Amino acid sequence: MKRVCFSLVCMLILAGSAAWARGVHHDLEAAYLAAQAGDPAQAVRLYTRAIDRRGLGLHRLAVAHFNRAVALRRLGLNRRALADYNQAVELWPSYARAYNNRGYLHLLMGDNVQALRDLSQSLALQPDNPLAHLGRGIAYQRMAMYDWAVKEFTRALEINPNRPDAYQHLAWLLATCPQKKYRNGARAVGLARRALFISPSPMNYDALAAAYAEIGRYQMAVKNQRRAIAGLRGKGQGGYLNAFSHRLALYRSGRPCRDSVPHTAP
Repeated sequence: MKRVCFSLVCMLILAGSAAWARGVHHDLEAAYLAAQAGDPAQAVRLYTRAIDRRGLGLHRLAVAHFNRAVALRRLGLNRRALADYNQAVELWPSYARAYNNRGYLHLLMGDNVQALRDLSQSLALQPDNPLAHLGRGIAYQRMAMYDWAVKEFTRALEINPNRPDAYQHLAWLLATCPQKKYRNGARAVGLARRALFISPSPMNYDALAAAYAEIGRYQMAVKNQRRAIAGLRGKGQGGYLNAFSHRLALYRSGRPCRDSVPHTAP
């Protein structure tokens, strides 16, 4: 009789564990699908439910916190996203992607020093990550360390020659740097055109306009800046509209762009 009872208890435990596993798996899969479908709020709810169920292994729990941070970031909830990235690297100290994303979040929040720390840690774990080099370049540029910024953007392109954002950022620096010795308008035009060939985005038209202005071709600068503005309006990126419109006014008056903060990569 005792053996029968023990067997029944074991069966109930196993059935409960299987149900728990199915529930967690369902939540994680549904959360991923919600994020892919452009519903970050639903993704956050489902990742939260999966995390609150408890019992996930350390790595799976770290990934759940990472993915919830990505969804929170899309909702503009940066402080909550930062807390999740912190949790992810605490659970999994060698999680290179978490350091990378937390570095970009620090960039977005204006903390260039902390961004450099996280992006450097990401590179220590994953040396050939072009995004981490790109992010470090942005931080160095903001800190007026232009030699280092050029090196980082160049390294990102060496690793992946098909990254339009790396071409765009390097073109932007060469076209708009406040220190004359770093400016090279002709090269900036070539880099921005390469970025546009890969991806005709508003940011890349913006960089090409700045490059044309640097070499004195203001009609081309105005033409491409108008394209940049039109692209913003068509893609719901109105947050950049004031800056883009200001640059259009500069080019119309025959003046180049100087000392502007580089765009932060998503």
